[in-house]
Amino acid sequence: MRMPEWAVLGFGAAGVVAFGVRVTRWRRRRRNERVQPLAPNRPALGERRIEVVAWTTQSAVLPRDQIGERHLHSWREAQTGMERRKLIKAMVHRPHRVLLVLTAALATAGALAAFATAGSPNHGNRLEATYTTSIQVLNNQIATYGIVQAIATGSGTLEGFGPVTVTTGVTQDRTVTMCGPGSSVDQAATRLVTADGTLILRVSGTRCLDANGTPIIRGTFVVDSAASTEVFAGARGHGDIVNTIGPTSNTVTLEGKLKLAH
Repeated sequence: MRMPEWAVLGFGAAGVVAFGVRVTRWRRRRRNERVQPLAPNRPALGERRIEVVAWTTQSAVLPRDQIGERHLHSWREAQTGMERRKLIKAMVHRPHRVLLVLTAALATAGALAAFATAGSPNHGNRLEATYTTSIQVLNNQIATYGIVQAIATGSGTLEGFGPVTVTTGVTQDRTVTMCGPGSSVDQAATRLVTADGTLILRVSGTRCLDANGTPIIRGTFVVDSAASTEVFAGARGHGDIVNTIGPTSNTVTLEGKLKLAH
């Protein structure tokens, strides 16, 4: 079963953020271990840096008169020489490190989502198929009802799923001539059988004659979610179909969208 893209995105982002947090904590611990006390009974530079950063964070949300005198005194003590420069550098670069970690998390999660989409069996929700069929059964009721029914079978390829065998049942109403004499409106059910399951399409189209007198059926299809099986069970999709009728066989192309349920 293919993992949904939102799950891949979430797990990827969470993993990268967790890794970034662990690296930041490790670097902070190493830095504090290297810092030596400035003088006897005087707190280490690393400890004072943490206190100043906490004071700076509080000052963003509290009025100055509500900040403790201890924090203000520590800040004034730090305003000399190299100590002051190191404190300012720590306060400036700390947000940059957090931003860098978050940027890396988003970039990695986006790459994981793109990989999951590219690796999906239907190649980014495209549906493309080409196959040929020939008439096996013909029930001509034009004289009585103006209706022709036919069953056609054949084979071809469904992009991303490999070889397919095809069975189509067609009903033509020859009394409806939307594009002149010899035209009709068609309804069909098409069954595409692959190694991964069976995809059922419901097709509606119009049969017209081109300039050379060749019948061409142009229409649309929708995926029958309930009738499709295995990997295609619950799938949704739609698109266009072109069926060129030849003397002994028909050439069919499908182009559209296919969204698998799993």
